[in-house]
Amino acid sequence: LIELKSNRVGPLDKIFHIVSSKAQLYHDWIEWVVMTDRASTFVENPYNRKYAKMDGISRTTYDKYKDRLHIVMENKIRSELPSTFLLYFDGWSCEGEHYLCMFATWTNKSKGVVTRLIACTVQDLPAADENHDQVAMLFGFTAEDLGDEVKRVLQRYDRDFDSLEGLGSDNAEVNKRLAYLITAYLKDELHIDRPIVLLGCASHRLSLAVKWFCSADNNEDYERLIKLLHDLMIALKTSKNRYKLAAKTSLCPEVESDTRWDSIGEMISKGLRLREVLPLCGFERHIMALIPSPPDWGRLEELHGHLNAFKAVSKWLQTGVTEERDRKEVNFATCRVAFDTLIDMFPAERGKKGVKHWLGPDADIIHDKYFERAIERIHGGDKISDLPANLQRKVAHFKPAPAPAAAPDASRHFLSRALDEVEARYAVDVSFRHFLRVNNICERLFS
Repeated sequence: LIELKSNRVGPLDKIFHIVSSKAQLYHDWIEWVVMTDRASTFVENPYNRKYAKMDGISRTTYDKYKDRLHIVMENKIRSELPSTFLLYFDGWSCEGEHYLCMFATWTNKSKGVVTRLIACTVQDLPAADENHDQVAMLFGFTAEDLGDEVKRVLQRYDRDFDSLEGLGSDNAEVNKRLAYLITAYLKDELHIDRPIVLLGCASHRLSLAVKWFCSADNNEDYERLIKLLHDLMIALKTSKNRYKLAAKTSLCPEVESDTRWDSIGEMISKGLRLREVLPLCGFERHIMALIPSPPDWGRLEELHGHLNAFKAVSKWLQTGVTEERDRKEVNFATCRVAFDTLIDMFPAERGKKGVKHWLGPDADIIHDKYFERAIERIHGGDKISDLPANLQRKVAHFKPAPAPAAAPDASRHFLSRALDEVEARYAVDVSFRHFLRVNNICERLFS
């Protein structure tokens, strides 16, 4: 697809290539379809061809060059992948299909974090009328099924499980079991005795903590008021009640979502903004009974303030930007500080778990507590040699054996010899920057 200049007249012409108009056309259609999440039939839609500012192509041509581009990108990633890397993965189900994406992350020689999407597979979910015994033979979400898929992806890049430094995903039991299975595979099949640790997503832990905070296990009043406000918002969404509400305000009702805990705060925020106009809309008696009383509104304001504190930490985990628009790196050390701050703000009451049950350094949900503590210390500035012995053992397999000291070369300049010594001293230091505290790269892909 590259058209070389035939009439080279200068040194730059030996370096730069001119992309052919045909290559540019194929690229533009592929980019349009992929980045707008369209089917390949999009290129043959007569209205798209009519209003596009470029020539049309057939679906066959599109599929041909899309597959070729996929092969080129896969080969490029294969050549880039280091001998070991971290694997981050996540799944998502939508409209009868289940998606599974995998990212490889590593730290390059310039201490920069490199992230590459190495797989995004899709599988049809079983229909309700299918024979579930037969479906279970081909389809499943067990750790074994997930491990088979990971192995297939690694083999595409000429790799095996010994290339994995660890896993990153939600703190689910199936993911923990996958880590145990890979550890056993390394020991039994490849005779490599080192653990594969699951680095649980901090955003997932925060979500679990907030869900508990809003539940009856923590405060029965909070759960009751959330349900009351949810029922009110559902009632306000009917055509008749929405018309009455629109006569008094331009604000629309908003309900919570099961998949987003921050939607509870958004629903409460909308309810507080509607509080003054709701009694004036002339709703029927059963709708008026759903409007919170003044004391209930006060409790909702209290809950809304608490949820804003959690939301500030969640937003920082997602973006690396605080409420004061300061950019702060999200890593194991800074996340520990943020979680400890929330634990201090919301201490556990007697007989209750408290948010520490999910956010604390000894939380049961953590796969390997001492491994995470070691990474926290390293991200906080410590070297492996500075760690206590029990933490050093957790990360010892990441530290390469120091090379034998070479005799100084007397023929080299004194400054070069001195700098060589410094480089040799720090060459054995391992960067853990690619050990990500959150699994946002997968969430962003699915969103």
